[in-house]
Amino acid sequence: MPSDKPNGGLSRRTLLASAAGGVAIAAISANGQSSWAAPAAKLSRSDAAFLKRGLQHGSWMAEATPGRFYPSAAEYTGAGFTLPMFYDPPQYNSPLMASLPKGSTWGLAKAPHAGAITRNPNPGEKFLTTTHAANAANLFSICLGDEDHYSTAMQEYAANWAALARAEAPQALVHTNQWSGQWSDSQYRAFIAAVQPDLLTWDHYYYDTTRHHFPAGSVTPLYNDTWRIRRLALEGLDGNGGSPLNFGQYTLGYRQGTGHHLTGPRVASETELWMPSFVTWCLGGKWLSMFRYQWRAGDAIWLLHDESGALTPQYQQYARLNKMRVNLSPYLSRLRTRSAGIIRGEYFNGGWVPTPASGIPAFSAATDPGTLLTSVTVTSPPAGVNGGRPVDVLVGTYRPIPKLTGAQRGSYLPAADTPFFMVLNAAGWPKNDITSRTSPGGESTALRQTITLTFDLTASGRKPRDLRMIDPATGAVSSPALSSIGSKRYTLAKPVNGAVGLLFYWI
Repeated sequence: MPSDKPNGGLSRRTLLASAAGGVAIAAISANGQSSWAAPAAKLSRSDAAFLKRGLQHGSWMAEATPGRFYPSAAEYTGAGFTLPMFYDPPQYNSPLMASLPKGSTWGLAKAPHAGAITRNPNPGEKFLTTTHAANAANLFSICLGDEDHYSTAMQEYAANWAALARAEAPQALVHTNQWSGQWSDSQYRAFIAAVQPDLLTWDHYYYDTTRHHFPAGSVTPLYNDTWRIRRLALEGLDGNGGSPLNFGQYTLGYRQGTGHHLTGPRVASETELWMPSFVTWCLGGKWLSMFRYQWRAGDAIWLLHDESGALTPQYQQYARLNKMRVNLSPYLSRLRTRSAGIIRGEYFNGGWVPTPASGIPAFSAATDPGTLLTSVTVTSPPAGVNGGRPVDVLVGTYRPIPKLTGAQRGSYLPAADTPFFMVLNAAGWPKNDITSRTSPGGESTALRQTITLTFDLTASGRKPRDLRMIDPATGAVSSPALSSIGSKRYTLAKPVNGAVGLLFYWI
């Protein structure tokens, strides 16, 4: 894919840092269904970290120097974010970390020196500063550089820095971050084999003022990016699926312009903000980070504060999303993605036609027979939008991470092989006025559609009352009533809000 870097090759990180008045350091140059991975001998570093800390949704955060903004602890925790990631020298904000609850996670971006990876460590050189080392026990993730171009030299440098990072912070997850399409599959595979990262992460911000509405809210590039990184992550450290990686992506913290990576007047709607997170979770990802938690007086480009510094509706939307993350986390942090399938909606293109195809295969009874789910249909499309036609539905399936003990499964996973699946109403709809923070349009409730699931229990030994549903808004677990359609086949019709996924499992 071509580079999306404008203005002579400056990265989106550089452009946005400049807009915020921060220190800008430019980067220096240097499809198919995935099979179920074989059980690992023990929990990986990454699986163990998410099991201990839960799903993460962090944010890039400025240091505590004059003229730089950072939120209060109440504001940060009120929005539900975890993992402030420090990216400018000295790559730590001591006042903020001291004010957050004890044991709060944090991360490093552009590590170890707030820039690209351009050399090997010097003899005796440390990775962490003295300040970092004092809180190393809560250091969750370390991103080596950011958006660095691939080269064999960069790969060598990253491998040596990764080894040093692990020696000084053994529990921290080491990764790099690329923009969508920056590296080829072969470059990813070579890097994974040489560096042995714990995560794969990428960034792409899917909307802009020029192409502000995907057909019927079907964000096909988001599907494809997530599906691709999932596939590479499942290939794992050995390339054969025996030691799969976790993965995740960046979420949106700024108003967009004529390109998705440029600032401008466009305000994402609630469903647009939520879609990257729920698509990530539905396909098995566990790490998110918002780019960036930033503000400056008179600066109107950031989503969580307006130009006067007041909190915005987008702040509250992220708070609601992160509450759902908290409710889903005890389950998803213990699960590994198994399979996925899409049920394409419709849009008008000279006639009503299916939404654009993506790399995710069509859902069928063969997607994951263990879920007993044989068909998924939209029986009541969203009212008042999309011409009354259905929007996309994404189904992701999971199994418990292999080798979890009973204590690690806890009360969340009934058995070592419990089938789980998520049904996601995958609609990212824009505001009526994309330049207004308060304009209606794109609300999750406005995109609600009823999705009917059909199950065949014939050969399973399970009974209809064995199905459980987790409501992400409340965390409540219920036993939904299935309707018999004969021959041990049953249906369940559930209204699902836009850009939200319901999680199910069988006991």
